[in-house]
Amino acid sequence: MIDSTRFVLRTQSGNTKEFALASFDLLPETRVELYPNILEKQIDGVFDVDGNLTIDRSDNTLIYTYLYRNEFIVMDTNLNIDRRLNTIDTTRIAQIKITKLGDGRHKMNAPPFKVNRQSVAHRGLLFNQSDLMGKHESREEWKSAKVIDVYRTDKQEYLGSFYIYNKKESKMKDFLVTDNYCYVIMGDEVLRYKIRDNISKHYTKKGEAENLTIE
Repeated sequence: MIDSTRFVLRTQSGNTKEFALASFDLLPETRVELYPNILEKQIDGVFDVDGNLTIDRSDNTLIYTYLYRNEFIVMDTNLNIDRRLNTIDTTRIAQIKITKLGDGRHKMNAPPFKVNRQSVAHRGLLFNQSDLMGKHESREEWKSAKVIDVYRTDKQEYLGSFYIYNKKESKMKDFLVTDNYCYVIMGDEVLRYKIRDNISKHYTKKGEAENLTIE
């Protein structure tokens, strides 16, 4: 949601059956406009461009992160592309196998090789849950936690990573980042983690609200 009457969404083209980003305006009349050239097709234009759309409320920057490749797209609310940036994973081409059915639908044949799971943006940073084990990461640690990689969205720069460890059998389902905290849904609980200075020092558009701490 951009404001009370404007929305940006990912939808499917009635002509090509491929995924595309679109703007949805309620005023002065209900209107949907497709932007078919933002998501770049590699295989089928559906599964290979699947991803997460999020917004950074500090400056209303839109970010689309591909699930199956190492790229995210930074845009303004009019869906003008500011830049295309990469995550630290090396998967540039989606590792998926697709079959096109007779009715035009697409079916994924094998379990997907997912690169990015979910992401949120806050004050010029992208917090991205990586779904692949790092080169120097132990398998035991990777199995016991979710990894959040942090990137700048104004230029190509990886700032570091942190772990959200499982709690008994519960794993992170979703998360949200504010100025001071990272809130995590895990099982039937909401957990709060303090954002350290080595991350928050990279925040852009700092304001008075950032200096407040709510306990």
